[in-house]
Amino acid sequence: MVNGSSDGTFFSVVRYHDNLVVGCVSVVEYGMPSDFDSLRTRLLGRLPTKNIPRHFDALQQATENGGKIAELRSLAVDPDYRGGTGVSLIEMAKQHARTRGYDRLYALVNAEAYKSFERAGFRKLKDDERPPQKLLKDCVGCSIIHMCNEVTVVADLAS
Repeated sequence: MVNGSSDGTFFSVVRYHDNLVVGCVSVVEYGMPSDFDSLRTRLLGRLPTKNIPRHFDALQQATENGGKIAELRSLAVDPDYRGGTGVSLIEMAKQHARTRGYDRLYALVNAEAYKSFERAGFRKLKDDERPPQKLLKDCVGCSIIHMCNEVTVVADLAS
């Protein structure tokens, strides 16, 4: 089953004949928030000092370029159905982002999920390359920003 909406989100659920939900994924569009200046100040005060110049440059560039990105979120697969379901859902998410005109699809993943994303064509970014839209939307308020264990990955969608 696939559900979509026009507000920048996409959600799909895979079901088998017994109506058991075995996996889900969503794609979310992020733009630069309207309270960008106050969030930028707050974010730059919470980031490790060594990363501030690079993040500040990325924030500036994102605002100048319109600042919209697509992020794959909420990928979950029942452990009994792993071994292809996750990669299939990732491919569906990539296709959706591609049809929406995105050249890249970002995701934040843990070590366990990284291999599935790698098989689906994602590559790891450096720690300080997290999209500023994500930093401003979610990371700025996160209580574990200084010890985050997620890595940022990206898939290039251009054919």
